Amino acid sequence: MEISPDNLIFWQWKFIKINATIAFTWLVMILLVVVSWMITRNLKVKPPISPWQNCLEIII
Repeated sequence: MEISPDNLIFWQWKFIKINATIAFTWLVMILLVVVSWMITRNLKVKPPISPWQNCLEIII
């Protein structure tokens, strides 16, 4: 028995299929965009900077 996210079809219309892999990828992409927007919307050049901006600068 093989369990794969490709076998789980959420939506299908003619030859277009939305399986679990595509749905989860879109979900992660949306989550990354929202988190990135929330962190970068109030960036400052001069101190004091937010802890989120400090963390982001350390990562980058």
